[in-house]
Amino acid sequence: MRFSLVDDSKKMLLNVFGKQPRFVWVLRDGVEVETALDKLQAGDTVVVHTGETVPVDGIISEGMAMIDQHTLTGESAPAEKVVGDKVLASTVMVAGKIHVAVEKSGGETTSSKLAEILNETSAYKLRSQSRGEELADQAVLPTLALGGLGFMTGGPAAATAILNCDFGTGIRM
Repeated sequence: MRFSLVDDSKKMLLNVFGKQPRFVWVLRDGVEVETALDKLQAGDTVVVHTGETVPVDGIISEGMAMIDQHTLTGESAPAEKVVGDKVLASTVMVAGKIHVAVEKSGGETTSSKLAEILNETSAYKLRSQSRGEELADQAVLPTLALGGLGFMTGGPAAATAILNCDFGTGIRM
């Protein structure tokens, strides 16, 4: 069961920032050409249309747009972006059409680095949680033994007091 928790956590983290498109529109000699996202290089110009996810971190070189960037910044309303403004990958274009000069793509984008940090954080939390559960499981027999000793020396009230301490639950918390 522990493995399914790890897998589920990783899947949720990967979906936090939305799905990146596999293909993007790149401007080549004034023509929009569909290109694989992993083939982009710094300096390419990507065209983003209404409803699409911004695929790269970069600077707007032409056009204007309303961009929903709440997944990265927490802003409740879409931000208006014009020529010279920076845009971030994994944000969604609500309205407009822009040309973006690529600064970072793929694993170098801000959203990718945030996802990586969150992924590492969740893995650490799951490892420490698993270790706590192991310690709690190891504390069961000593707690029962102490309860038995308390019963022999102090009667049922002492045994009940010891068993109610339940060290294992404290460790799990």
